[in-house]
Formats: sequence, C-alpha cells, structure tokens
Amino acid sequence: MRSAAPFVLLYLCALLVPRAADSQTSSPLAAAGVLTPRPIVRTQERRVLPTRHEVGASYSYYHFDGNVDAWHIGSAWFERKDAAAALIARVNIANRFDESAIQVEADAYPFLSRSVYGYLNLGYSPSSSSFPEWRMGGELWVNLPEAWESSAGFRYLIFEANEIPMLTGTIGKYYGNYWTSLRPFIAFDDGEVSWSLALFTRRYYVDADNYVGLIVVYGNGFGPSVTQQELDRLNDFQLQLGGKHPLGTRTHYRWSISYEYEELSFERSRNRIGFTIALEQLL
Repeated sequence: MRSAAPFVLLYLCALLVPRAADSQTSSPLAAAGVLTPRPIVRTQERRVLPTRHEVGASYSYYHFDGNVDAWHIGSAWFERKDAAAALIARVNIANRFDESAIQVEADAYPFLSRSVYGYLNLGYSPSSSSFPEWRMGGELWVNLPEAWESSAGFRYLIFEANEIPMLTGTIGKYYGNYWTSLRPFIAFDDGEVSWSLALFTRRYYVDADNYVGLIVVYGNGFGPSVTQQELDRLNDFQLQLGGKHPLGTRTHYRWSISYEYEELSFERSRNRIGFTIALEQLL
C-alpha cells in the first residue's frame, strides 16, 4: 500500500485540474513563499496577463551554531503562465547532513473561475535524509468579498521510515498595498498530532513583483519542507525578512534573511541563520 500512495494521490489531484478550454471560457480570474504556496495577486488582475515564460535559479545557505556543517540548497525552475494556469517544473539540489541529494518537483496553479483557483504539487527524490522520497499536496483558494481570501488543503510526505499527512489552509486579507495571511499546519506522525502556525505579511509597491515581507513561524517546525531529522523537534521559532524587486524590465531578484531557534530535546537546542538569493528572468 505504501508504494501505491503517491500514484493514487496524484490521480486524485489530476481530477481537480480543469481542461484548458474550460478555463479559457470562464469569467476572468492572486502567491508562493518559502513555506509555500505563495499568495497570488487577486485573480482578477492575474488573468489579464498574456502567456509568459520564466526561468529562475536560487541559492540558500544556512549556518548552525555548534558542531553542525552548513547547509547549501540550490534550485532551478521553468514557469509558464497563461489565463488557464501557472505551471512550474523545478529541480532542487541540497548538501546537508554530510550528503548531497536531488529532488524534482512539479507545481500547478489552475484558475478554476473568477474567484477560485487551486494548487497541486508532486515531488520525488531518491532515498535520502535531505528530502522526502515523495511529497505531494493540493489546495483550493477562494477570493472572498472585501479583499479577503481563504484556502484549505493538504500536504503528504513519504520518508523511508514513515509517512506524514498534513492539513493546512489560510485566511488572508489585502488592505491597500498590504497583504497579511495566517497559515496553520497540522501533522499526523505515528499517532501523534503536531502543529505549526505561520504569519505572513507583505507590503507591495508598483506591482505584485515588487514587495518586502515578513514571515513568523511558531510550533514544532512541521511543514512541507521538513527533513527526516527534523521530525523529532520539540519546538521551533522562525523569523524571516525578504523581498522581491526588479532589475530592468524583464528580470527580478528575490532575497531573504532568516533566524531559527530549534528545541531538539529538553536539554538541547540550536540556532540557525540563513540567507537566500534568487534571480528570475522573463523570456
């Protein structure tokens, strides 16, 4: 049963994706971050864009106190956006826990109607401690009156030793040039229930590709990017500041700096400091 789980869930996710013709005849139709999926700008603004193709790459570095080697994570991706959906293919390469590993992922953000859009994810990595063997997820967003939005979804991680289903969702609001959202993660691991809560806030400038933002996370650190070694943490606190800005008319860069306090056991804790830089090029 374990080996069949990824394919069953992928099939269920595929049923949610609209056909292109259906999407294009819908009424005109708002986001990813580190803990992803990202908030998109309100769907009514997104759907007026013509078909666009984009490539990007990022590098992340994490330093730990104590006798722990630094982590290095690189990603490269290709993204296609049109009135029906945004489709992303991504490759992640990591060096952590004294080993190197690779992960391939596919994301889809289908626009289902004027006020509803979705998120689908499937990722695979050969057995390693840096990534889950399989990761998958799905989520449905609804744009509400008065610039509110909400969503509900799931993530599913399969490691060599265990499988972890997660429930998640958001409640968010746009007010002026600001966006704020609250996202919980509820994880079920070997009969135990764990949780994390993330608060996102952004200040947009000229458009959706020009902003600064803050992310605060508290809980045990469970989320879609957790590693096998991080599953047993008792507590976790994260603070991240970042932004996205233009470099000319067809190029953007993203940056972030982060601090994380991890309680590994009742007698052991550690600090983590990291930064990420990314470059995105519109083709």
